Amino acid sequence: MADMSWLVAHLIATASQAEGTPGPETPTPDVSQPQARDAWARVPGIRAIAPPTMPDSPLLLPEDSCQVPQSKAKTPCAVPPDPRPHPQDSLEATRSTLEVPPPTMPFPEHTTPTVLDAAPETARLAPPRTVSPSPRPQTGSQLYRQRLAALRAGQLYTRIAPSQFASQWQQAGQSPSQRQWLALLQQEARAVAAGQGQNRLTVVVGDSLSLWLPSEHLPRDRFWLNQSISGETTADILNRLDTFAQTRPDTIHLMAGINDLKNGVPVNRVARNLRQIVRQLQQQHPQARIVLHSILPTRWDHIPSQQVQRLNRDIAWIARQEEIQFLNVATDFADAQGRLRPELTTDGLHLNVQGYRLWQTAILSI
Repeated sequence: MADMSWLVAHLIATASQAEGTPGPETPTPDVSQPQARDAWARVPGIRAIAPPTMPDSPLLLPEDSCQVPQSKAKTPCAVPPDPRPHPQDSLEATRSTLEVPPPTMPFPEHTTPTVLDAAPETARLAPPRTVSPSPRPQTGSQLYRQRLAALRAGQLYTRIAPSQFASQWQQAGQSPSQRQWLALLQQEARAVAAGQGQNRLTVVVGDSLSLWLPSEHLPRDRFWLNQSISGETTADILNRLDTFAQTRPDTIHLMAGINDLKNGVPVNRVARNLRQIVRQLQQQHPQARIVLHSILPTRWDHIPSQQVQRLNRDIAWIARQEEIQFLNVATDFADAQGRLRPELTTDGLHLNVQGYRLWQTAILSI
């Protein structure tokens, strides 16, 4: 396996070039020095294990992942507690899911689709309490700068604290272009592909709803790779699936289509694009379990609830035909009129803290 520290140092330089500036926030480490080669040792929850034949090329594995070979794994390994503080979760379903790690790879092939409820009924009756969040990025520019800073420091974005690298992302200025976002996602995917080893990996693919999915409450028995870009349509996503083609995920979560409806794309074309995305993911990642999410309702008048419901029926049909899992999150997010519940949204389309907690509960339920 390639030396992860060398790769991180290479990606640091590549990240600065993609951004168009030398990136003064974090200096590029000299890979000839031991501290540069050990850059990934600073990642919380990651240790370096040197293979016998390559003492200078550490294989990076999370301390809390299952290290039992796939062919010999009989029971899921125990997951040690997360050292970082977590807000108290009021959903019993979330607590129970966090305590039990999911099975190791490979997942059995599904001969029939599995349709899952989005969340227990208790989630609808008692939504999670809103907690006072620590300082965290609030704009796309800030989030981009934070992720770029993490990459330069040799850390995985989904395993850092929400406020980390604040001195760099709080000064963020101009919004990054889609090309810059795409370059960043590709660099993160390369780093994960090089350092994954036998560890489990979950990939999240989508638009702005998925992009802002908080990672601090997700299970840390695996790597999480977020491959979402704000504003993208299903056609945009279809054209960039190669960015993480070299990774080896055991699960891929896909939610997309709301931007298509917002832009006036016909429902049948959105469904056709989603089917092509699913089939390409199946070809690139035959070992992965693909979970196709319904899109969420909105409170925007120009995205009628009937149109959302029609697309979700098509999404469920695609999952059935392609023999993948369908996660129906729309039901738990909709009010009596089929619109997005007001207590779960910031602007009628995007989610607030409560909305993301409910969605995370759905993701962790499978």
